[in-house]
Amino acid sequence: MTRVARADSGTHATDMRSASSVVFALYLTYAAFFFLNIPNRVPGLGVIRPTLLLAIAILGLLFAEGMLFEKKDTSTISKRLNVLLIYMVLSLPFVKWPGSVVTQNLPQFVKAVLFFFVTVKVVDTIPRLRLFLLVVIGSQVLRVYEPLFLHLTTGYWGSSAHMGGGEMLSRLAGAPNDIINPNGLAYVVITAMAFMHYLMTGTKKVWHTLLYLALAPGLLYALLLTGSRSGLVGFGVLALIVFFKSKRKGLLVLVGVVGLAGAISVMTPDQRDRYLSIVSEDTKNASSVTSRSSGVTKDLENGFKRPIFGHGVGTSLEANANYRGQAYYSHVMYTEVFVELGIVGVVLFLLVLWSIVKTSRLAKRTLDERAEVLRQSAPAELAFLSRLANAVQAWVGMGLVFSLAQYGLSEYNWYLVGGLSVVLYNCVVALSDRAAKASKEGAACS
Repeated sequence: MTRVARADSGTHATDMRSASSVVFALYLTYAAFFFLNIPNRVPGLGVIRPTLLLAIAILGLLFAEGMLFEKKDTSTISKRLNVLLIYMVLSLPFVKWPGSVVTQNLPQFVKAVLFFFVTVKVVDTIPRLRLFLLVVIGSQVLRVYEPLFLHLTTGYWGSSAHMGGGEMLSRLAGAPNDIINPNGLAYVVITAMAFMHYLMTGTKKVWHTLLYLALAPGLLYALLLTGSRSGLVGFGVLALIVFFKSKRKGLLVLVGVVGLAGAISVMTPDQRDRYLSIVSEDTKNASSVTSRSSGVTKDLENGFKRPIFGHGVGTSLEANANYRGQAYYSHVMYTEVFVELGIVGVVLFLLVLWSIVKTSRLAKRTLDERAEVLRQSAPAELAFLSRLANAVQAWVGMGLVFSLAQYGLSEYNWYLVGGLSVVLYNCVVALSDRAAKASKEGAACS
């Protein structure tokens, strides 16, 4: 197998060796273990740190195959992410709590950032890309349906939130073996919906669309049960992106009106109150909106205590515990980065995000430019990559907004989508180059 290393404008495509099928199988296993939190589900398994062992095995095999340090990826995302990582290492002696970074927070960050580098190196063909997406999105759907099933059968909620007057609102969180709060579960729902909508509709396989229509109501109902206002806003952003990209706007409006009416009908008065608090101060949940806004101010205050190098990756919880007497993570990714990495880290991280935006747009534009060639030689692959390009762009747009209400520096989301953007671009270029070469050879023989 061959792949294309080119992942941004200004470089030339070159064929590279592909990682072995063993490495790819291990990476699929790693993804399943990571997303489904399998070590917590099997008694005694967590003691041996299987996810960490899988990561070490993947990196070890890539090294043995001579691919770990091979320059297969020349994308701007990779270059800027490498600069960010180098900065984090060099600035470690100057952060507030380097000990906490090394002993507690670094493993989580490493596991997250691996999703970028390993995805680019290992998921390097369209068949592998299809299977990888099946594992990732399938795992996310299971993460949502498990607590939803428990809720419907046993009354499980998993979390709660304060309302006005000392009342509490029950909120759906991840299953007992899945460490994820209601906002995180809402994020999983929106992520799954973004990819499922594009990858499972508009295909020649009708059962894909039927499966999507069967799964979507449950996912959206779970989203409502989370009581996540940021989740609802994120879904609204996703819906708008889908609407503007669609050629069937009238149908989407009809579906949206019916869906909204259905959502309102199944919500309890307290759930309606919570979602209304997004736009109205005359609600019981309005006070928590105010506290969220003041949290941003406090994050900035924490950040300016160490404005240059920050407190260290993963230390926003520690900063809040020490400076505010409340141990919780920053609720805004952008201020989280400021607290943990300082102003230099903020600039470097924003450059990474901008590179992801640019690469996803570049992949879609390149696909559109070469569509005519691909339509004749690889129509099925063209359709798949087009749907994936739309899904990635929709997720990126949603993610930029959702990150205003969710931490994410040490979470997998942006690194995984960044890796998918590079892989998508590589596949587009490789496929179109092969098609163009075959066309020229055919013309020469005629």
